[in-house]
Amino acid sequence: MKRSKRGSNLNRTLGAAGLGVAALLVAGLTSPFVVQAFAGPRAITEQELLAMKEPGWWDNYVRYTPPRPAADSGVRYGVKGNAGTKYVLLPVGDRILLCSARISNNGPEYVGRLGSIGVTEEEAVSRMGSPRNLLPFMLQGVRSIWFDTSVALAAIVGCIGGALWLLLASPSRPRPTVEE
Repeated sequence: MKRSKRGSNLNRTLGAAGLGVAALLVAGLTSPFVVQAFAGPRAITEQELLAMKEPGWWDNYVRYTPPRPAADSGVRYGVKGNAGTKYVLLPVGDRILLCSARISNNGPEYVGRLGSIGVTEEEAVSRMGSPRNLLPFMLQGVRSIWFDTSVALAAIVGCIGGALWLLLASPSRPRPTVEE
C-alpha cells in the first residue's frame, strides 16, 4: 500500500478546514463577551435593572453606581487564608441586587457582568438570611471579562495559525512511502 502525496495534501487540507471551522465556532460562541470587553462596560440605571426579567448575553457587561451605599453582607468566599470575594447588596429602587465584588472594592461603583445566581451565590444568600426583594440575577464583579476574552482570542488565533501552518508549511523532508 502506498501513501501518496495527494492523500497527504488532502489530509492537511481537511485538517486545516477543521481548524478553520473550530475557529469560526469559537468566535461565534465568544463574540458577545469579546465585543463587550473591547467596548467597555456600559452604564446601567436603576430603571433598566428593575425592568429586566433576566440579563441578556449581548449587553450584560455593565457599570452600576447605586443611589445609596451598598450593604456588605459579611459573607466572604475564597480559599483558606485568601477570601477573594465578598458579597454586597446593592440598592436598586425598592429591590436589592446581589453583587460579588473583590474584597478591596468598597464602591461606590461596581463593574461586572450581569448573570444568573449560581450554587455558590445561593449558599451566600442563605447565609445572609435570604434578603427580601432580591433581583433574580446578580452582578459578577470578580471574574474578569479580559481573562475570558484572552482565552477565546488565543483559541481562535491558535486554530487559525494551525490551519495556516497545515496549508502553507511544506514538509521539511519527503515522507517515505509505505509499501506492502
